[in-house]
Amino acid sequence: MLFDTNGKFRTELGASAKGPYLFFNDPKEKGPRIALIIENDAPQLQISDQEGFTAVLGSNSLVSTKTKEVQRTTAASLLLFGKEREIIWRTP
Repeated sequence: MLFDTNGKFRTELGASAKGPYLFFNDPKEKGPRIALIIENDAPQLQISDQEGFTAVLGSNSLVSTKTKEVQRTTAASLLLFGKEREIIWRTP
């Protein structure tokens, strides 16, 4: 863990049973703004702004609101989420 000059928690490098991760946290300590994660050999780069919009490049789990079915995207996917975590754009 690394802290800024004001003593706020800003960076975390670690590993869980699922894989390694690197987080760069919000200066207001509201969670990660940038996250690099390798979970079960599936890479993901997540970037969030202070308003709650998020871009995810790489593997991600999506749950259908209708069927509750889980879909896993590939490392070649890009998802853009709105403030309420709704998908506003994706490819493929």
